[in-house]
Amino acid sequence: MMTNMFSRERKRQAKIVASVIFAILMLVLFVGSWRAKVQVANERIDASWASLSFSLERRQDFFLEIIKYIQQKAPHEKKLLNTLMQNYQSLPQDVVGNEILMNAATNQVFVTRHLAVSVLTPKIAQYTWQNTTLSGDKQYYRKLKNLYVTTYQIKNTQMILNQEIDFYNRSLNEWSGIILNSLFRYPKKLKLGEIVGEQMSIYEFMGETEIDNT
Repeated sequence: MMTNMFSRERKRQAKIVASVIFAILMLVLFVGSWRAKVQVANERIDASWASLSFSLERRQDFFLEIIKYIQQKAPHEKKLLNTLMQNYQSLPQDVVGNEILMNAATNQVFVTRHLAVSVLTPKIAQYTWQNTTLSGDKQYYRKLKNLYVTTYQIKNTQMILNQEIDFYNRSLNEWSGIILNSLFRYPKKLKLGEIVGEQMSIYEFMGETEIDNT
C-alpha cells in the first residue's frame, strides 16, 4: 500500500517537474522569438536608413551634374541655373558619419512641399523645352530623368522606413512587449515626421521659389 502511494507521489512529482520544464522551455522560446522579431525589425530599419542616405547622396550628385552641365552648355540660362542652385542648396548637405540620418529626415518636408524635386523636375523640363536653348538636348533630359527617378526612390524609401519603425514600435507596445522590454530596454524609435518636426521652420522658405513659363 505504502509502495503504491510512493509510486503515485513520484509520478505526480515527475509530472510537475515535466510541466515546469515545459513551461520554462515555452517561455524561453517565446522570449527568444520576441527578441528575434525586434532585432530583425532593427536591422530592417538600419537598412532603410542606409538606403535613404545613399539615395540622398545620389540625388545631390544628380542635381550637381545638371547644374554643371548647364554651366558648361548654356551658361546664359540664368533663370534656370538660379532656380536649380537655390533648390540644390536647400537639400540636406551634411553626409558626414551618422549626421545625415538626422538631417536627411528634413527631406520629408522637402518631398511633400510644392518645390519637391518630384514636382520641380517636370516644371524644369517644361520650362527648358519652351524657353531655353537646351530644348533638344537629350543628354540634359536624361540627367533630369535620373533626378526624377531618384527622388521617387527617396519617397518610397521614406514610406518603407516609417512602416518598419511602426512595426518595431508596435512590437514594443503590445502587452508582451511591454513586459519583456522592461528587461531588455529597447528604445522607441521616432518616425521621420517626428524627427523633422523641430526642423520644419528651417525649410519654410522652400515654398517661395518657382519656375513659371511667363
